[in-house]
This record gives sequence, C-alpha cells and structure tokens, in this order.
Amino acid sequence: KLSQFNWPVDHLRVPDKLTALQAYNGRLFAFSSVRMFTINQTTLEIEDIFDGAGCVNSSSVIATEYGMCFADSNNIYLLNQGMPQVISAVIATASSSSFPDGLKGWQDLNKTHINVSFETKRKSFLIFFSYESDDVLYNRCWSYNLIRKRWDLLSTEGPVDFTYIDLNGVVVYSSGGNLFKFIDGGGTKPWTWHSKDFVLTGAT
Repeated sequence: KLSQFNWPVDHLRVPDKLTALQAYNGRLFAFSSVRMFTINQTTLEIEDIFDGAGCVNSSSVIATEYGMCFADSNNIYLLNQGMPQVISAVIATASSSSFPDGLKGWQDLNKTHINVSFETKRKSFLIFFSYESDDVLYNRCWSYNLIRKRWDLLSTEGPVDFTYIDLNGVVVYSSGGNLFKFIDGGGTKPWTWHSKDFVLTGAT
C-alpha cells in the first residue's frame, strides 16, 4: 500500500528551530531552546505556545504517568496539566539554597550532557549533567523525588551520553562506551547531608 501522507498538505510550520519532540497526554509537544509548542496531532495545529520554557535536546525530556519533565539551561520543569511548573527554584542558584561553599546551582553552571530519566522504584526524576570547574570535569545528577518534593545531588561514573529504563524499571546510562545501572548497587559510597538554615529563635 502506497503511503497516503501528503507532504504539501500534511505538515506544520513551527516558527522556531526545534530541539525536541515529545508525545504526552494525547498531544505532541515541540520544543525550541526557549519555547514550548502544544500541537494537535489530528489537525496539525498549534494549540498553545509557552514562552520562556525550552528544552536542550531530545534527551532532556521524558514523559511518564506522573508528568512530563524537561530541562533547559535555566530551569527544570514538570508538566502535569496546564502550564509547566518550575521545580528547580530551590537549586537554581547558590544564593537561593543552603548549598555549602563551592557548590553551584543549576543556573550558575555551563552544563553539557543533559539527560532526563525517571527512577520508577523511588518515583524520582533524574537530571544528569556535566560541567567543568577549575579544569576539573564533574558528572552529576539531580534527583527530584515526587513524594517528598526533595532534591538530592548524586554522581555518575562519567558524562552521560544517553539513558534508558530496563524491564525492571532500573535506569541504565551510557558513559564512555560502557553501560552502568544507576542507584541499583549494593555497595556504599561516602555521602554528606546539608540542611537548610535553621532559625533557633523561632519556627523554621
């Protein structure tokens, strides 16, 4: 059977250069670096345009039953319904959080290798990224837990090239030609915990 796709008719022009496409909740979402377009796949019409929220690339967005999470260089977003919400405000800059000295926020860093995935067991969105500081390459992952609405900063073995979720729900990432399971080992690593600033003379 010949293809019945009519290119002169069945297409849609988007005003920006697109960086990613993602289907979610019956709609197609098209991203540029600074905007998000909601597209009706049946009529090929742009239903809505959201300015100020973009996506780095096709690896920087994931759709789950808990929402669609995506990231640009400024923020990390979660879309359940309606408009996307910024969920990274508390980790945006060092001044907006209780980071220890030397640790920078999402907006403070020149990031590469941004990949977004989802850890099903803990119900956490994972945002992998790399950055350089003082000629040292750091490979990190911000984990956002949906239940506790808490951010944790984790590390990886190297820059993350891509990720996938295996049949057991474990996140697997590729780095340097090797595959690694993320948050699935039985060993231990050194770790630290940083609280917010406590006000001892009143309620916190």
